[in-house]
Amino acid sequence: MTRVNSTGKESGSNFSPDNGTGLAVRTAIKDIFESLRTVNSADGDPSGAANLAPYQLHINTSNAGASTPEALLKIYNGSSFVTLGNVLETNFGFLSAAGGTMTGALLADDAGTASAPAISFDGDTDLGLFRKSANVLGFSANGTEHLFLDQNGITLNSQNEIRFGDSDSSNYVGMKAPSTVASNKTITLPDETGTLLTSGSSIANSNLANSSVTVGSTAINLGATATTVAGLTTLTSTNLQATNIKDTSGSNSSTTEQIAQGRAKAWVTINGDASPVSLRDSFNISSVTYNSTDETFTLVFTNAMPNANYAVVFGSHGFDAHPVTTGAIAGDNTTTTRKNTTGVTVKFGVTGGTNSAGFTNQTRAATQGCVVIFGD
Repeated sequence: MTRVNSTGKESGSNFSPDNGTGLAVRTAIKDIFESLRTVNSADGDPSGAANLAPYQLHINTSNAGASTPEALLKIYNGSSFVTLGNVLETNFGFLSAAGGTMTGALLADDAGTASAPAISFDGDTDLGLFRKSANVLGFSANGTEHLFLDQNGITLNSQNEIRFGDSDSSNYVGMKAPSTVASNKTITLPDETGTLLTSGSSIANSNLANSSVTVGSTAINLGATATTVAGLTTLTSTNLQATNIKDTSGSNSSTTEQIAQGRAKAWVTINGDASPVSLRDSFNISSVTYNSTDETFTLVFTNAMPNANYAVVFGSHGFDAHPVTTGAIAGDNTTTTRKNTTGVTVKFGVTGGTNSAGFTNQTRAATQGCVVIFGD
Protein backbone atom coordinates (compact mmCIF):
# COMPACT_ATOMS: atom_id res chain seq x y z
CA MET A 1 0.00 0.00 0.00
CA THR A 2 1.45 3.30 -1.05
CA ARG A 3 0.32 6.86 -0.93
CA VAL A 4 2.13 9.39 -3.12
CA ASN A 5 4.72 11.62 -1.43
CA SER A 6 6.11 15.03 -2.26
CA THR A 7 9.72 14.00 -3.06
CA GLY A 8 10.77 15.12 -6.53
CA LYS A 9 7.27 16.54 -7.26
CA GLU A 10 6.04 19.90 -8.33
CA SER A 11 5.01 22.11 -5.46
CA GLY A 12 1.35 22.24 -6.55
CA SER A 13 0.83 18.51 -7.18
CA ASN A 14 2.41 15.39 -5.78
CA PHE A 15 1.31 13.53 -8.91
CA SER A 16 3.52 15.71 -11.19
CA PRO A 17 7.35 14.98 -11.31
CA ASP A 18 9.55 18.03 -11.00
CA ASN A 19 12.55 18.66 -13.26
CA GLY A 20 15.72 17.03 -12.05
CA THR A 21 18.31 14.40 -12.77
CA GLY A 22 17.27 11.25 -14.54
CA LEU A 23 17.40 9.30 -11.28
CA ALA A 24 15.37 11.88 -9.42
CA VAL A 25 12.65 12.02 -12.10
CA ARG A 26 12.61 8.22 -12.40
CA THR A 27 12.19 7.90 -8.61
CA ALA A 28 9.33 10.43 -8.63
CA ILE A 29 7.55 8.64 -11.50
CA LYS A 30 7.95 5.30 -9.75
CA ASP A 31 6.39 6.72 -6.58
CA ILE A 32 3.44 8.05 -8.57
CA PHE A 33 2.90 4.72 -10.36
CA GLU A 34 3.13 2.72 -7.11
CA SER A 35 0.57 5.06 -5.58
CA LEU A 36 -1.78 4.72 -8.55
CA ARG A 37 -1.25 0.96 -8.54
CA THR A 38 -2.64 0.73 -4.98
CA VAL A 39 -5.25 3.46 -5.53
CA ASN A 40 -3.32 5.85 -3.28
CA SER A 41 -4.12 3.64 -0.27
CA ALA A 42 -3.01 4.33 3.29
CA ASP A 43 -4.39 5.06 6.74
CA GLY A 44 -6.69 8.05 6.80
CA ASP A 45 -7.68 10.41 4.00
CA PRO A 46 -5.08 12.50 2.05
CA SER A 47 -4.92 16.19 2.83
CA GLY A 48 -3.30 19.30 1.47
CA ALA A 49 -3.74 20.94 -1.93
CA ALA A 50 -0.83 19.00 -3.45
CA ASN A 51 -2.50 15.69 -2.60
CA LEU A 52 -6.07 16.54 -3.66
CA ALA A 53 -7.84 17.02 -6.96
CA PRO A 54 -11.52 16.68 -7.90
CA TYR A 55 -12.57 13.08 -8.72
CA GLN A 56 -9.39 11.70 -7.20
CA LEU A 57 -9.74 8.15 -5.80
CA HIS A 58 -8.03 6.69 -2.74
CA ILE A 59 -8.49 3.87 -0.23
CA ASN A 60 -8.60 4.55 3.50
CA THR A 61 -7.17 1.49 5.29
CA SER A 62 -7.52 2.77 8.87
CA ASN A 63 -9.86 -0.10 9.87
CA ALA A 64 -8.43 -2.84 7.68
CA GLY A 65 -7.28 -4.78 10.73
CA ALA A 66 -10.42 -4.31 12.82
CA SER A 67 -12.71 -7.19 13.86
CA THR A 68 -15.00 -6.06 11.06
CA PRO A 69 -12.33 -4.97 8.55
CA GLU A 70 -12.90 -2.01 6.26
CA ALA A 71 -10.85 -0.59 3.40
CA LEU A 72 -13.03 2.22 2.12
CA LEU A 73 -12.82 3.34 -1.49
CA LYS A 74 -13.45 7.08 -1.57
CA ILE A 75 -13.64 9.82 -4.17
CA TYR A 76 -12.93 13.52 -3.65
CA ASN A 77 -15.76 15.74 -4.92
CA GLY A 78 -13.81 18.94 -4.69
CA SER A 79 -14.73 19.70 -1.08
CA SER A 80 -15.00 16.38 0.76
CA PHE A 81 -14.63 12.64 0.37
CA VAL A 82 -17.56 10.41 -0.65
CA THR A 83 -17.38 6.72 0.28
CA LEU A 84 -18.02 4.40 -2.66
CA GLY A 85 -17.78 1.13 -0.74
CA ASN A 86 -15.70 -1.34 1.23
CA VAL A 87 -13.25 -3.09 -1.11
CA LEU A 88 -12.89 -5.98 1.37
CA GLU A 89 -16.53 -7.03 0.75
CA THR A 90 -18.21 -8.48 -2.30
CA ASN A 91 -19.87 -5.79 -4.43
CA PHE A 92 -18.20 -3.23 -2.16
CA GLY A 93 -20.72 -4.27 0.51
CA PHE A 94 -23.67 -3.25 -1.63
CA LEU A 95 -26.77 -5.44 -2.19
CA SER A 96 -26.64 -7.18 -5.54
CA ALA A 97 -29.46 -6.74 -8.02
CA ALA A 98 -29.85 -10.51 -7.82
CA GLY A 99 -30.61 -10.25 -4.10
CA GLY A 100 -28.77 -10.84 -0.87
CA THR A 101 -28.70 -10.18 2.87
CA MET A 102 -28.79 -6.70 4.31
CA THR A 103 -27.21 -5.91 7.66
CA GLY A 104 -28.84 -2.50 8.07
CA ALA A 105 -32.30 -0.97 7.81
CA LEU A 106 -34.10 -0.58 4.47
CA LEU A 107 -35.54 2.93 4.41
CA ALA A 108 -38.27 3.48 1.85
CA ASP A 109 -39.48 6.82 0.52
CA ASP A 110 -41.91 8.63 2.84
CA ALA A 111 -43.68 10.12 -0.17
CA GLY A 112 -45.20 6.82 -1.30
CA THR A 113 -48.97 6.70 -1.91
CA ALA A 114 -51.63 4.06 -2.51
CA SER A 115 -51.34 4.57 -6.26
CA ALA A 116 -47.52 4.64 -6.16
CA PRO A 117 -46.44 2.71 -3.05
CA ALA A 118 -42.87 3.09 -1.78
CA ILE A 119 -42.29 -0.68 -1.83
CA SER A 120 -43.71 -2.20 -4.98
CA PHE A 121 -42.98 -4.58 -7.90
CA ASP A 122 -41.49 -3.93 -11.32
CA GLY A 123 -44.44 -5.56 -13.08
CA ASP A 124 -47.16 -4.30 -10.75
CA THR A 125 -46.22 -0.86 -9.51
CA ASP A 126 -49.60 -0.02 -7.91
CA LEU A 127 -49.41 -3.01 -5.54
CA GLY A 128 -47.39 -2.61 -2.35
CA LEU A 129 -46.75 -0.83 0.94
CA PHE A 130 -46.60 2.88 1.71
CA ARG A 131 -46.44 5.23 4.69
CA LYS A 132 -50.02 6.47 5.10
CA SER A 133 -49.19 8.79 8.00
CA ALA A 134 -47.04 8.80 11.14
CA ASN A 135 -46.86 5.24 12.51
CA VAL A 136 -49.48 4.02 10.00
CA LEU A 137 -48.56 1.50 7.28
CA GLY A 138 -50.88 1.35 4.27
CA PHE A 139 -51.40 -1.62 1.95
CA SER A 140 -52.60 -0.98 -1.58
CA ALA A 141 -53.79 -3.11 -4.47
CA ASN A 142 -54.76 -1.83 -7.90
CA GLY A 143 -53.74 1.63 -6.71
CA THR A 144 -56.29 1.70 -3.84
CA GLU A 145 -55.68 1.41 -0.11
CA HIS A 146 -57.50 -1.67 1.18
CA LEU A 147 -56.13 -1.98 4.71
CA PHE A 148 -53.73 -0.30 7.10
CA LEU A 149 -51.75 -1.25 10.19
CA ASP A 150 -51.32 1.00 13.22
CA GLN A 151 -51.03 0.76 17.01
CA ASN A 152 -54.68 -0.36 17.24
CA GLY A 153 -54.26 -3.36 14.94
CA ILE A 154 -55.28 -4.12 11.34
CA THR A 155 -58.17 -2.18 9.80
CA LEU A 156 -59.87 -3.38 6.59
CA ASN A 157 -61.48 -0.60 4.56
CA SER A 158 -64.81 -0.44 2.73
CA GLN A 159 -66.34 -3.70 3.97
CA ASN A 160 -63.36 -5.75 2.82
CA GLU A 161 -63.55 -9.22 4.34
CA ILE A 162 -61.23 -11.75 5.93
CA ARG A 163 -61.45 -15.05 4.09
CA PHE A 164 -60.69 -18.50 5.54
CA GLY A 165 -60.20 -21.14 2.85
CA ASP A 166 -61.22 -24.78 3.17
CA SER A 167 -58.77 -27.70 3.04
CA ASP A 168 -58.08 -27.35 -0.71
CA SER A 169 -58.80 -23.59 -0.86
CA SER A 170 -61.59 -24.17 -3.38
CA ASN A 171 -64.09 -22.30 -1.20
CA TYR A 172 -63.87 -20.00 1.77
CA VAL A 173 -65.74 -18.51 4.71
CA GLY A 174 -65.54 -14.72 4.86
CA MET A 175 -66.15 -12.26 7.67
CA LYS A 176 -66.90 -8.57 7.14
CA ALA A 177 -68.66 -5.60 8.74
CA PRO A 178 -72.29 -4.71 7.89
CA SER A 179 -72.93 -1.95 5.36
CA THR A 180 -73.62 0.57 8.15
CA VAL A 181 -72.21 0.61 11.70
CA ALA A 182 -73.63 3.28 14.03
CA SER A 183 -70.58 3.24 16.34
CA ASN A 184 -67.39 1.25 16.78
CA LYS A 185 -67.88 -2.22 18.22
CA THR A 186 -65.46 -5.00 19.21
CA ILE A 187 -66.14 -8.74 19.24
CA THR A 188 -63.97 -10.46 21.86
CA LEU A 189 -63.32 -14.16 21.32
CA PRO A 190 -63.80 -16.54 24.28
CA ASP A 191 -60.77 -18.15 25.90
CA GLU A 192 -61.71 -21.66 24.81
CA THR A 193 -61.70 -24.11 21.92
CA GLY A 194 -64.93 -24.59 20.04
CA THR A 195 -67.00 -24.00 16.94
CA LEU A 196 -68.61 -20.70 15.98
CA LEU A 197 -72.36 -21.20 15.60
CA THR A 198 -74.69 -19.29 13.27
CA SER A 199 -78.44 -19.34 12.74
CA GLY A 200 -77.99 -22.23 10.32
CA SER A 201 -75.72 -24.30 12.58
CA SER A 202 -76.55 -27.53 14.38
CA ILE A 203 -74.64 -28.60 17.47
CA ALA A 204 -73.18 -32.08 17.60
CA ASN A 205 -73.47 -33.85 20.95
CA SER A 206 -69.68 -34.13 21.05
CA ASN A 207 -69.48 -30.34 21.13
CA LEU A 208 -71.73 -30.04 24.19
CA ALA A 209 -69.22 -31.48 26.65
CA ASN A 210 -68.41 -29.07 29.49
CA SER A 211 -70.87 -26.51 28.10
CA SER A 212 -73.60 -24.86 30.12
CA VAL A 213 -76.41 -22.34 29.90
CA THR A 214 -77.59 -19.95 32.59
CA VAL A 215 -81.30 -19.68 33.39
CA GLY A 216 -82.01 -16.88 35.83
CA SER A 217 -78.98 -17.11 38.10
CA THR A 218 -78.62 -20.89 37.78
CA ALA A 219 -75.98 -22.46 35.49
CA ILE A 220 -77.09 -25.76 33.98
CA ASN A 221 -74.69 -28.11 32.24
CA LEU A 222 -75.99 -29.05 28.81
CA GLY A 223 -77.53 -32.50 28.94
CA ALA A 224 -78.02 -32.31 32.73
CA THR A 225 -81.22 -31.88 34.76
CA ALA A 226 -81.79 -28.91 37.07
CA THR A 227 -84.01 -29.55 40.11
CA THR A 228 -83.93 -25.89 41.18
CA VAL A 229 -83.76 -22.76 39.01
CA ALA A 230 -83.19 -19.52 40.94
CA GLY A 231 -83.19 -15.89 39.91
CA LEU A 232 -86.21 -15.82 37.59
CA THR A 233 -88.14 -12.55 37.83
CA THR A 234 -90.88 -13.32 35.33
CA LEU A 235 -91.78 -16.65 33.72
CA THR A 236 -94.21 -16.50 30.81
CA SER A 237 -95.70 -19.72 29.50
CA THR A 238 -98.84 -20.91 27.76
CA ASN A 239 -98.78 -24.15 29.71
CA LEU A 240 -96.73 -24.55 32.88
CA GLN A 241 -96.47 -28.05 34.31
CA ALA A 242 -95.29 -28.31 37.91
CA THR A 243 -95.66 -30.63 40.88
CA ASN A 244 -95.41 -28.04 43.65
CA ILE A 245 -95.44 -24.24 43.75
CA LYS A 246 -93.87 -22.48 46.75
CA ASP A 247 -93.32 -18.90 47.89
CA THR A 248 -89.91 -17.19 47.69
CA SER A 249 -88.85 -18.61 51.04
CA GLY A 250 -89.66 -22.15 49.96
CA SER A 251 -92.75 -22.35 52.19
CA ASN A 252 -96.52 -22.57 51.63
CA SER A 253 -96.28 -25.35 49.12
CA SER A 254 -99.28 -25.93 46.89
CA THR A 255 -99.83 -28.56 44.29
CA THR A 256 -101.41 -27.59 41.02
CA GLU A 257 -104.42 -29.68 42.07
CA GLN A 258 -104.81 -27.59 45.24
CA ILE A 259 -104.71 -24.38 43.25
CA ALA A 260 -107.30 -25.74 40.85
CA GLN A 261 -109.52 -26.47 43.89
CA GLY A 262 -109.45 -22.83 45.01
CA ARG A 263 -106.67 -23.46 47.47
CA ALA A 264 -108.56 -23.33 50.72
CA LYS A 265 -106.36 -24.27 53.68
CA ALA A 266 -108.94 -26.84 54.71
CA TRP A 267 -112.55 -27.78 53.97
CA VAL A 268 -114.99 -30.44 55.02
CA THR A 269 -118.53 -31.76 54.38
CA ILE A 270 -119.96 -33.40 57.52
CA ASN A 271 -122.47 -36.23 57.69
CA GLY A 272 -123.97 -34.82 60.91
CA ASP A 273 -126.87 -37.25 61.40
CA ALA A 274 -124.70 -40.38 61.07
CA SER A 275 -123.75 -42.33 64.11
CA PRO A 276 -120.97 -41.84 64.70
CA VAL A 277 -120.56 -38.53 62.88
CA SER A 278 -118.34 -38.92 59.80
CA LEU A 279 -116.66 -36.95 57.05
CA ARG A 280 -118.35 -37.07 53.69
CA ASP A 281 -115.30 -35.46 52.06
CA SER A 282 -112.52 -33.18 53.23
CA PHE A 283 -109.15 -31.55 52.67
CA ASN A 284 -106.61 -31.06 55.47
CA ILE A 285 -109.15 -32.31 58.05
CA SER A 286 -108.02 -35.44 59.83
CA SER A 287 -111.13 -36.04 61.97
CA VAL A 288 -114.50 -34.71 63.18
CA THR A 289 -115.98 -35.34 66.66
CA TYR A 290 -119.59 -34.63 67.71
CA ASN A 291 -119.90 -33.13 71.19
CA SER A 292 -123.41 -34.04 72.42
CA THR A 293 -123.22 -31.78 75.49
CA ASP A 294 -123.45 -28.58 73.47
CA GLU A 295 -124.24 -30.11 70.08
CA THR A 296 -120.95 -28.94 68.50
CA PHE A 297 -118.49 -30.50 66.08
CA THR A 298 -114.72 -30.40 66.62
CA LEU A 299 -112.61 -30.41 63.44
CA VAL A 300 -108.91 -31.35 63.67
CA PHE A 301 -106.49 -30.16 60.96
CA THR A 302 -104.19 -32.66 59.32
CA ASN A 303 -101.56 -29.91 58.99
CA ALA A 304 -101.71 -27.20 61.62
CA MET A 305 -102.41 -23.60 60.63
CA PRO A 306 -99.56 -21.08 61.10
CA ASN A 307 -101.79 -18.98 63.36
CA ALA A 308 -105.40 -18.80 64.62
CA ASN A 309 -106.34 -15.76 62.54
CA TYR A 310 -107.94 -17.79 59.78
CA ALA A 311 -111.44 -17.29 58.38
CA VAL A 312 -114.18 -19.89 58.70
CA VAL A 313 -116.99 -20.02 56.14
CA PHE A 314 -120.11 -22.13 56.76
CA GLY A 315 -122.82 -23.79 54.76
CA SER A 316 -125.49 -26.24 55.91
CA HIS A 317 -128.61 -28.15 54.89
CA GLY A 318 -131.99 -26.33 54.90
CA PHE A 319 -135.08 -28.26 56.06
CA ASP A 320 -138.82 -27.88 56.84
CA ALA A 321 -139.69 -24.27 57.71
CA HIS A 322 -135.99 -23.37 57.89
CA PRO A 323 -134.79 -23.00 54.32
CA VAL A 324 -131.83 -20.93 55.52
CA THR A 325 -129.42 -22.59 57.91
CA THR A 326 -125.94 -21.57 58.99
CA GLY A 327 -123.08 -22.32 61.34
CA ALA A 328 -120.97 -20.58 63.93
CA ILE A 329 -117.67 -20.97 65.72
CA ALA A 330 -118.46 -22.39 69.13
CA GLY A 331 -117.51 -20.57 72.34
CA ASP A 332 -117.67 -21.46 76.07
CA ASN A 333 -119.36 -19.65 78.96
CA THR A 334 -116.56 -17.09 79.04
CA THR A 335 -117.07 -16.30 75.34
CA THR A 336 -113.65 -17.78 74.58
CA THR A 337 -113.63 -19.05 71.02
CA ARG A 338 -112.71 -22.69 70.60
CA LYS A 339 -110.46 -21.97 67.63
CA ASN A 340 -106.71 -22.59 67.48
CA THR A 341 -103.96 -23.69 65.09
CA THR A 342 -104.72 -27.40 65.42
CA GLY A 343 -108.50 -27.25 64.91
CA VAL A 344 -111.80 -25.47 65.39
CA THR A 345 -115.15 -26.33 67.07
CA VAL A 346 -118.31 -25.30 65.21
CA LYS A 347 -122.06 -25.64 65.54
CA PHE A 348 -124.91 -25.61 63.04
CA GLY A 349 -128.39 -24.21 63.40
CA VAL A 350 -131.05 -21.86 62.11
CA THR A 351 -131.44 -18.14 62.38
CA GLY A 352 -135.05 -16.98 62.55
CA GLY A 353 -137.92 -18.95 61.06
CA THR A 354 -141.28 -19.96 62.61
CA ASN A 355 -139.84 -21.98 65.43
CA SER A 356 -137.17 -19.62 66.78
CA ALA A 357 -136.42 -15.93 67.08
CA GLY A 358 -132.63 -16.43 67.19
CA PHE A 359 -129.85 -18.91 66.55
CA THR A 360 -130.90 -22.43 67.54
CA ASN A 361 -128.74 -25.53 67.41
CA GLN A 362 -130.03 -27.99 64.85
CA THR A 363 -128.02 -31.14 64.28
CA ARG A 364 -130.22 -31.78 61.27
CA ALA A 365 -128.57 -28.71 59.75
CA ALA A 366 -125.28 -30.63 59.92
CA THR A 367 -126.57 -33.37 57.63
CA GLN A 368 -124.76 -31.54 54.86
CA GLY A 369 -122.69 -29.22 57.09
CA CYS A 370 -119.90 -27.55 55.23
CA VAL A 371 -116.90 -25.66 56.63
CA VAL A 372 -114.18 -23.94 54.57
CA ILE A 373 -110.98 -22.52 56.08
CA PHE A 374 -108.98 -19.69 54.50
CA GLY A 375 -105.81 -18.31 56.02
CA ASP A 376 -102.07 -17.65 55.75
